[in-house]
This record gives sequence, structure tokens and C-alpha cells, in this order.
Amino acid sequence: MGATRAGSSRGIHTLLDVYRAVKPSALFSLHHTPPNQGCIIGHSIGPALNKVYANIQSALDQELARTTIADVLRDTLTATAALSQQANEAPLTHKQEPEQP
Repeated sequence: MGATRAGSSRGIHTLLDVYRAVKPSALFSLHHTPPNQGCIIGHSIGPALNKVYANIQSALDQELARTTIADVLRDTLTATAALSQQANEAPLTHKQEPEQP
């Protein structure tokens, strides 16, 4: 609950808000050295890849926008409770030492 209250007071509610707040640069980008414009592939690779990268970024943004910080907290607590319950229900095992002849 503390995480969602703190997030809410700053206007951060979704993972997209978090991503935009901490993302240093584009997730995907072209190589820092431009391709050879004299090459049939190098001449056109930039726009083709930029379109792919834009589609990937859009899909990522949509998925992150659907997930709230409260969702992540709830799922984390649910998984933790399930693991704790499994640990409490697991039968105790005891390794027996082999008998000495």
C-alpha cells in the first residue's frame, strides 16, 4: 500500500509512468555509425528498422500502460503468499546416512 500511495502522490500509477520517468533513451536505436548509403541495403535499412522499432515501442507502451503499480504489488504479494503456503505444507524430508558395515 505504501508504494501505491507514494506513486499516486507523484502522479505515477502505471508501469508506463515509471518507464517514462527512468528511461534513459530509446529502447531500440540504429547503430551509432550510419550505414553505407551506397549499399542497396544500407541505403534503406534505417527507415525500415525505425518502423519496426516504433511498432515495438508502441506495443511496449500499451502493455506497460495496462499494468498499474498496484497490480504488480498485488501479484507479488499473491506469489509470496503462495510460496509461503507451499513451504509450510511441504513434507519434511530427512536424509538418512547410509549404514556403516
